[in-house]
Amino acid sequence: MLLLLLVLLRAQVTWELSHAPVEVRPCPALGDDAKGVYATSCIECGKFLGNYEGEVLDYDQLRLRHPTLEPAYAFRIDDDRYVDAVNSTHWTRFMNHNVSSQ
Repeated sequence: MLLLLLVLLRAQVTWELSHAPVEVRPCPALGDDAKGVYATSCIECGKFLGNYEGEVLDYDQLRLRHPTLEPAYAFRIDDDRYVDAVNSTHWTRFMNHNVSSQ
């Protein structure tokens, strides 16, 4: 029963974070299996939503891990450091793209 519930939750999940409702849902603009975080109401500019969790890597480490593709879950911190959330299960890994709504 728990496994079925987890599978159902992965399809579309809504969280209340810092009083800012967001939703993780499919993002067709990024690909067939891609997901994105969408606001379900207005969010105040500068509002903290959550920590982007992952492994801190320099550029060379990132290229070794992702040699042929642009990493989908790597968030650039500065010129040579990235947070790679490819192995993270935290919802914030879906926040690293800005795509216009359709």
